[in-house]
Parts: sequence; C-alpha cells; structure tokens
Amino acid sequence: MLADIEVNRACDALQAISPDLAHNEWVKIGMASKAAGIDFETFNAWSAQGANYSERDCASMWRSIKSNAGIGPGTLFMLAREAGGIPSARRVRSRTGNSRRGAAPAPAIPLPGRSAAEVWKRCEPCSISHSYVESKQGNAMGLRMVPAGDKLRIAG
Repeated sequence: MLADIEVNRACDALQAISPDLAHNEWVKIGMASKAAGIDFETFNAWSAQGANYSERDCASMWRSIKSNAGIGPGTLFMLAREAGGIPSARRVRSRTGNSRRGAAPAPAIPLPGRSAAEVWKRCEPCSISHSYVESKQGNAMGLRMVPAGDKLRIAG
C-alpha cells in the first residue's frame, strides 16, 4: 500500500473527477483508485454522487478488480488533472527514507546576511509615494523595501 500522503493525494484526485461517467470510464477510475490505495468506502461514497449509482454494482465491480489490472494510480491523477482538479501529478515523496533516489537533500542554509531575519532588519519602511503603492492604490503600512545599494539581488 502507498504511504498515507499518497493515499490522501489520491482521494483528492478522485474528488476532482465527476462520478457521472460512462460505465467503462467509471470502472477505469475504480481500478486506478484501488491501485492508489483508496478503500472501497471512499470509492463508494464518491460513486454515490453519480446519477446512475448502484451500490450493488459498485461493490461487485470493486471486488472484481485484480491487483495486476494494468491500470495504476497515475491514471487517477491524469484524469483529475484533465478535469482541472489538480495542478500537477508530481509525486510527493514521504519522509520515511524509502525514496528511490536516496535521502532528501539537506535544507538550504542561507548565505551570511541573506536570512529572512537579516534582510528584514536592513529593509526600510516603504513610502506612501512609492510607485508600487501608488499603482496598487494601497496602504504602505507594514511594507518594507530593500535599501538602495544593498547587495541583495533577487533573480539576478
């Protein structure tokens, strides 16, 4: 079974798809859901929202799915993405160390003078007449800006 975070993503993907589908598409989503580690109760609750729902048909179809059915979890994410429900099918790796590519990279350590706290200390209060504040017709209260001549560079 996939890690809990993957099953949660799969459940989110399932919810992004309308259950009002042609039978063959509904079966494909059932196969992908089972491959993704979704349990019958979750799949059944999703299916029950469809106009042509039958609990008996749903249970029968779910029992008939073999573990090597040839449709994997990726199908579920692809269909959800096509439905506009999720922005990416990018795989989220669990932090249990079972990644195929090895350990997760160490968190980046900012260079001296570039931590958020250090940059914030150097920043000056923003003026109400600053072009950004004026263009947004906003309030400069709480806004700060990097002082002229500071060595901090963002995007070059």
